[in-house]
Amino acid sequence: MSKYDVIVIGAGHNGLTAAALLAKAGRKVLLLERRDSIGGLAGAVCFHEGYSAPGILHDTSGVRDWVVEKLALGKHGLERAGKEESAVFCPEEEGGGLLLHRDPEDAADELRRVSPGDVEGYARYRETIVRFRRVLEPLLNESPPTINPSSTGDFAHLLRLGLKARLLGGEGMTGFLRIVPMPVSDWMDECFVSPAVKALVAGPAHDGSYLGPRSPGSAAALLFHEAVAGAQVKGGGAALVGALEKACRAAGVKIRLSSPVEEIRFSAGAVNGVTVAGDERIEADAVA
Repeated sequence: MSKYDVIVIGAGHNGLTAAALLAKAGRKVLLLERRDSIGGLAGAVCFHEGYSAPGILHDTSGVRDWVVEKLALGKHGLERAGKEESAVFCPEEEGGGLLLHRDPEDAADELRRVSPGDVEGYARYRETIVRFRRVLEPLLNESPPTINPSSTGDFAHLLRLGLKARLLGGEGMTGFLRIVPMPVSDWMDECFVSPAVKALVAGPAHDGSYLGPRSPGSAAALLFHEAVAGAQVKGGGAALVGALEKACRAAGVKIRLSSPVEEIRFSAGAVNGVTVAGDERIEADAVA
């Protein structure tokens, strides 16, 4: 019977990341995947021998810089796109369309051509995102604070988070608290005139969130996306998965495919391993 420090279930991009980080921290890690290939929603899908298509998860703008650095993904083939490659395009029924860059200066000429009334609105929107991002990005890159603080460290953590939010100022805090519960469609109506601009900006609010544009809280989903959005990975999700796999193997992670987990096993109230199809038992001190 094998024994590991940690078993990670699922070799999607998050499972690969967790396994690589744990292994680099000195843990003995086993990564189990029920399918015969890694990557999950981000992995390439082979539909005929020698031919593949991108997976469902095609937006790689949320890959954190600190993960890329800590796992040395650049050494494993990961490349990030430049800002000129991070634009999104909305085709129009009558032909043509709108190519929208994140940088308002880069977007200005295209907006003047398609929707002159949105040039200033888009610049204001990006200013708002930059202001909120200063507060949200650090929060989304660290563990949540305890809801029952008891130590000096717990209270210091809460105070630090509170001070970051206070840096928004009275007007900024009011604006933030107003936007978070809003439907994203209402927020976009306040910012823009063109339906194409509204659709392009609001699109990330719906990726994987199961929220419609008129759902309360969908504006928060967009805010959280904007708070961590960076450069896309060249080659998309499949390239990200390839670099993560190499990082896992370099760190000593053992990866097993076609190994569906049937049960997470417990003893005396604590996890002690898993059972894989075929009644194979594998011991571990923790299961992710």
